Amino acid sequence: MASVLIDNPPINLRDMPLIEELTRLGTELEADDAVRVVVFSSADPDFFIAHADVTLIQQIPVAEVARPESLSFFHQAMEKFRTMPKVTIGNISPSVLFQLRRYRLYARLLLRWLAGSRIRTGRT
Repeated sequence: MASVLIDNPPINLRDMPLIEELTRLGTELEADDAVRVVVFSSADPDFFIAHADVTLIQQIPVAEVARPESLSFFHQAMEKFRTMPKVTIGNISPSVLFQLRRYRLYARLLLRWLAGSRIRTGRT
């Protein structure tokens, strides 16, 4: 088993150094046959992994570009974890779980409002 602690203060922002480290780690774990399970946890109890670094988003061209032929650097890193033959587990703190439930509820309420209450969702 491999334990991975995500520690990129202050909010575990998904910036280029973190993406590069995840890419390196993915390659390492993929090649290690002794590792069958990977458990991810966060050093910050209030954030697991935050959104992408806004400066990276601002670098995306505004003009329409041709559809890419291959995955971006970030997506290649995530695809490595998705396809490696290992169990991956996210050890998420209770405060993060509470935030996720709250956002899920907000999203459902917004969808109901947008649809004029014509849709129904399951329990929260």
